Amino acid sequence: MGNDMPHSQTEEQLRKALQDAQASNAKYEQAVSMISDILWRYDVNTKGEYVGSYISPVADRMLGLPVGTIGDSFEKYFSYVHPDDLPLVQETLSEAIRKRENDKTVEYRLRKADGATLWVQSKFSVHGRFSVYGTARDITQQRQAEVALLESAKKYRQLVDTANESIIVAQDGLLKFVNPMTLGLLGVDSEQELIDRPFPEFIHPDDRSMLVENHRRRIANEAFPPRYAFRVVARDGIVKWVEINAALIEWQGKPATLNFLTDITEHKLAEVALQESEERFHTIFENSSAARAIIERDTTISMVNKEYCKLGLFEKKDVIGISWTSQIPPEDLGRLLEYNRKRLIDPKSAPYKYEFKFYRKDGKILNCLMSVGVIPTTQQIICSFTDITERKETEDVLRRQNEPLQTILDNIPVTVDITDKISNEEALSGHLGEPNA
Repeated sequence: MGNDMPHSQTEEQLRKALQDAQASNAKYEQAVSMISDILWRYDVNTKGEYVGSYISPVADRMLGLPVGTIGDSFEKYFSYVHPDDLPLVQETLSEAIRKRENDKTVEYRLRKADGATLWVQSKFSVHGRFSVYGTARDITQQRQAEVALLESAKKYRQLVDTANESIIVAQDGLLKFVNPMTLGLLGVDSEQELIDRPFPEFIHPDDRSMLVENHRRRIANEAFPPRYAFRVVARDGIVKWVEINAALIEWQGKPATLNFLTDITEHKLAEVALQESEERFHTIFENSSAARAIIERDTTISMVNKEYCKLGLFEKKDVIGISWTSQIPPEDLGRLLEYNRKRLIDPKSAPYKYEFKFYRKDGKILNCLMSVGVIPTTQQIICSFTDITERKETEDVLRRQNEPLQTILDNIPVTVDITDKISNEEALSGHLGEPNA
C-alpha cells in the first residue's frame, strides 16, 4: 500500500540479517566441532513435551561413531547411556524442565561403539520457557585421576602428565603441582617456573578477586558453584578462557584444592559471534514495519513483533507459546498446514506467499497475505503478514458493480459474417459517401 518502499527495505534488511545469522551459525558449527565438549539443546513445548533438539557432532567423535550417526536425536544418544545411569539422566533433565532450574549437573557413563566405557559430566540450564542448553564433557581421565590418586601416586603422575586438561594443585595461595598441559596453557617452559608461585599472578585482573574468594570458600568447605569460567593470562599476554572444576583434597598433610582447567576460548568466541548475530536479527525483527512471527515445527508461536500484535489486537503474552492454528479458520487451515509442511521439506515445493483468513482477538476475520521462509539451522518458519482486507473488500464491491453489465454482455446475441474484404470496404465507402440516401 502506501509504505511499499519501507516494507521492501525492511524485507531486504531481514534477509540480510538471516544470511548473516546463517553464516555465523556455520562458523559456530565449525568452532564447536573443534572443541572437546558435546554441546546440546533440548526443546519442549508449552506442555513440557519434547519437540526438538540439537547435539553437536562431537558426540559421534566421543563415542567412536561415524559422523552423523547421532544427528540431533536424543533417543539415539540415550541409547549409548549406560542402562544403570539412564534413569538418573532422564529424571534430572525432566526435573530441571519442570522446575525451570539452572546449573544442573549429572555424571553418568556412556558406552562407546567399541564397547569401552567413558564417564561424562553434563551441565545444563533452562533458558526461557522452552529450551534447555547444556554440555557433556568427557571426565573419564578425571575419574581415573581421582582413583589413581588414592591408589598410587606413581600411576596418578603418569595419568595426569598425559591428560588433555590442565591439572593444578593450589595450597595457601601458591601453585604446588602442575601437569604438562598447564605449561602450554600459561605459555611457560618448565614446572619450576610455576611451582610456589602465587596462582593469582596468572589470573586476569578482572577475575582475580572472584577466584581468590572461591578458593578461600573451597578450603573452608563452604557451598558455592563447583564449576565456573574465568580468564587466565599467558606469559606472552594472550588472554584465554578456562572452566574450572575443583575438589578439596589433602596435600602433604594440609588442605589444598585439586583443579582441572579446560580451555574454552574457542567456545567463548563462537558464543559471542552467535550472540551478536542473533541480537542484530532480533532488532530488525522487532522493529520491522511488517507483522512477523516465528513458528516452531509443532506450530507453536515462539516470537512475534509489535506489528503482529497490532494486526491482531494481541499482546505478546496472548500468543507466545500457543499454536498459530488457533488463529486460522478451519476452511483455510488444512491448506496452510500442508503448504508449511512442504516448505520445511523442500522450500521450492510450495508457494512462497499464501492468502488466508485470520482471526483477530476481537473475533473479526481479516484477509491476509502471508510470506513464508524457513530458517535452515533451526527449521523454524518465519512469516510476514500483510492485511489485504480493504483490498479484498474493494475488489468485491467492483465485482458486484460490474455484474449487471457483465450479465448484459454475456446475453447479447452476436452474429459474425465473413465476407469479401474488398466488398465490405466498398460498401462502407459508398454508405459514408451518401449521407442522405
